[in-house]
Amino acid sequence: MLRGNVTDSSGASIPRGQFAQRTIEAGINRTAATNEPGPYSVPNLLPGSYEVSASAEGFSSQSHSGVRIEVGTERLVDFTLSVSQQSVGVDVLGHSDPLQSTT
Repeated sequence: MLRGNVTDSSGASIPRGQFAQRTIEAGINRTAATNEPGPYSVPNLLPGSYEVSASAEGFSSQSHSGVRIEVGTERLVDFTLSVSQQSVGVDVLGHSDPLQSTT
């Protein structure tokens, strides 16, 4: 089993995040959503080496490689996501002043 928490840099849980894991040997991808308070749990994983990642809207994603799962073990992998840098652009096409005379 693989489980952990998805938090922001202040330690607050990030609800409704996305969690993904990929077995390195078999190349099998699997995704899940975090619970409302932020933790995730993925049972019934095959033994092997995994790449795991977490993401959430408005945050940068984070990945961990080489996470080893063995038979009958539980592995804890926590994620701390930082706020993503979003840019906002404004296009000004033209402006007319209804009070300005055109004569």
